[in-house]
Amino acid sequence: MTRTFALAVALTALAGPARAAAPAAAPGARQVDEALVRALKANDVEAIVASYAEDAVFFPPGEVAQRGKAAIRKGFTEFLGAFRITDFAVSDVRYTGSGDVSVAYGLFSLSATPKAGGDPVRWDGRYTLVAQRTAGKWLVVSDHASVPMGPPPGIPRGVSSPRK
Repeated sequence: MTRTFALAVALTALAGPARAAAPAAAPGARQVDEALVRALKANDVEAIVASYAEDAVFFPPGEVAQRGKAAIRKGFTEFLGAFRITDFAVSDVRYTGSGDVSVAYGLFSLSATPKAGGDPVRWDGRYTLVAQRTAGKWLVVSDHASVPMGPPPGIPRGVSSPRK
């Protein structure tokens, strides 16, 4: 996994020149992105978890790392126990990769309604996802999502923390 991470960092740094060829060169990250969008919109924990490798790591915004499929399942089960996702989308995404490693990075927007009642919330953030082809199937090995804290005072906010 360390070599995979190092390769992902190198690929991300080289992504600018690779963008023109990215769709043909990096189908894996695009495939898992599409599967995750469908699964999140369906509020389907098992479909979400099916996109992750057994030893994957997920860094949810503001939380500790969830290492391994069991921890990822637990995290999504808890989140979906508290919220019903009403919309999830990715945008401004770049895909790159080579061989059995594929990387996606871009922006995400998640809208949800608290199950305990209250106003809907929306998280806008950024993400980096690394997929690896194992036994012919693309799976997420690293998924890092963050919700920016915001700019220094006096600078207008762009992407935000949860808002109502």
